[in-house]
Amino acid sequence: MARKDRKALGTALKAIYRAVDAAAAEEALTAFEASFWGQRYPAIGQSWRRAWPEAIPFFAFPAEVRR
Repeated sequence: MARKDRKALGTALKAIYRAVDAAAAEEALTAFEASFWGQRYPAIGQSWRRAWPEAIPFFAFPAEVRR
C-alpha cells in the first residue's frame, strides 16, 4: 500500500469498524469492496472475508467498548 493512500483508505474502512452490528458491517464491507479503494486494494476485502467469523463477535459489544 502506498503511504499516500493510508489516510484515505483508513477513512474508507471506518464504515466497517463503526457499523452498529455484524449485518451492517457486512454491508459496509461489500460497499468497500465495490468502491475505488476496494478495487485498488482487493486484498483488504479478501482478508476481511477470511477473518469474518473472528470479526463478528466484535460487533456484539457496544460502541463505547469497541473503541
